[in-house]
Amino acid sequence: MGPVEPDEAWTTTGSGLKYLDTAMGDGEAPASGAVVTVGYTGWTMDGKVFDSGSISFAVGTGRVIPGWDEGILSMRVGGSRKLYVPSNLGYGSEGAGEAIPPDAPLFFECELKEISSGFGAFVKTVPGAHSLLHTRPSHCPKARRLTPRARRSCAVQAAMPPSRWACRSFHTSFPRSSNQASSRRATQGARLRCLN
Repeated sequence: MGPVEPDEAWTTTGSGLKYLDTAMGDGEAPASGAVVTVGYTGWTMDGKVFDSGSISFAVGTGRVIPGWDEGILSMRVGGSRKLYVPSNLGYGSEGAGEAIPPDAPLFFECELKEISSGFGAFVKTVPGAHSLLHTRPSHCPKARRLTPRARRSCAVQAAMPPSRWACRSFHTSFPRSSNQASSRRATQGARLRCLN
């Protein structure tokens, strides 16, 4: 599709954000602070795609541009929305590298895929954590890649205190063993078993 100039069919908020719902979701609406997963494509208004993918973040907490915090908070799971984000709700006078020039309004197509809660929600907001932190292997598309021992280990991790959990999964970041050098070289399976 690509960017379009908003017209009278779009809703304009008090901040200047403009949005148009292309599909109304029938799921729950996120509360401020809830971890949401959003699929998106972002364009500058000259038609250049600057980013596309899926992201999980705590909505309404300033982890993303203000236009996203405001625009996503009023969606429902399963909904799709076009967002026209004026520069003051985007990257402002600084821009963002070469992809987004200063004072550029932005256009997004977004889909609110899910709202998560608990420790699993936190895990989604940590880059790279998904491959190591399988708290619910039966629901995880990558779970079948784990060995049976790793799956058993994953199943009990949710009940562990977070400090031990982090050690088991991020051994290089939180070395607790007496031999830190060898723990850095440990395989993922060895990291999962380090405190057994």
